Amino acid sequence: MSRKYIAIFLIAAATLLLEVSLTRVFSVVFFSNYAFLIVSSALFGYGISAVWLSLRETVHKEHTEKLLIISAFLFAASILFLLVIICFVPFNFQETSLVENIKYFFLYYLAVLLPFVFSGAFVSFLFMQYSEKSNTLYLGKHY
Repeated sequence: MSRKYIAIFLIAAATLLLEVSLTRVFSVVFFSNYAFLIVSSALFGYGISAVWLSLRETVHKEHTEKLLIISAFLFAASILFLLVIICFVPFNFQETSLVENIKYFFLYYLAVLLPFVFSGAFVSFLFMQYSEKSNTLYLGKHY
């Protein structure tokens, strides 16, 4: 089995696991109204990376391999950054002022958005590099 199939499977599975886990964490730690934030952030992150890549000039195949590695590394690093933000940045409606809560909320949103941007960039780079085999990347079978 080719490395590209394993890579796209692992990144997609990790992204889906992150999305489900964050939905559960946000519904328990915060009010359950904030759980929708995860799904919209995932879609927004994938959209940001796709728009950014479409506005760029063409990327050569030799640079795409480096960009795949960088985006996978940044995906993992941004998950660690998100965990640090969730554990150490307070977000309490009763004890802090409105201005502080707004600052913390934007920090949380940025931390939630980053892994999905880098995951979307990885998938987009992979589909750009192997656009002629996009049906096998998407389904894993030859038709």
